[in-house]
Amino acid sequence: MLLLFVGWGSFMSSADRPFNAISLSQNNSVSVSAGLPKYYDTIIQVGLDRVDIRNQVIYILQLGDESSEEGVVAHIKKFDGKYYLFISDLDKRGAIEVIGHEIWHMVQYESGALGYNYADGIIYWEGDEYHNEMIPYENRPWERDAFNNSSVVSKEIEKLLW
Repeated sequence: MLLLFVGWGSFMSSADRPFNAISLSQNNSVSVSAGLPKYYDTIIQVGLDRVDIRNQVIYILQLGDESSEEGVVAHIKKFDGKYYLFISDLDKRGAIEVIGHEIWHMVQYESGALGYNYADGIIYWEGDEYHNEMIPYENRPWERDAFNNSSVVSKEIEKLLW
């Protein structure tokens, strides 16, 4: 009789694996809204440390009807010096990818490349003015920049947490 022992970990999908035990910096204040996975705060803390963003307040809130664009699972806004990350409920792997993308938008905000005038609905990207509704999502230069650069952030987060 052949007996094969397979460890418990191999039955879990990689998205469900527990994170490594790590010490989180307290460089930023992150608050996760009730009903969202608590691991979002870990992912964002690690990501912010990787891109050296400090002394920020980030509220992670459930994505609701405020996002009218189909397929959008998260977006981030900076308002009154605080960040508001609106996000859907995602597994760990999906959350790392999406939060990595939103962290890159924070890099854009912090560098001054990206700005938003909430009163007029104008987005500023590298000194030019844009209106979201006039440009398809995939053609927005700040989104192209985030997609081109956020995979590095996401891979760094994964490497540290798994």
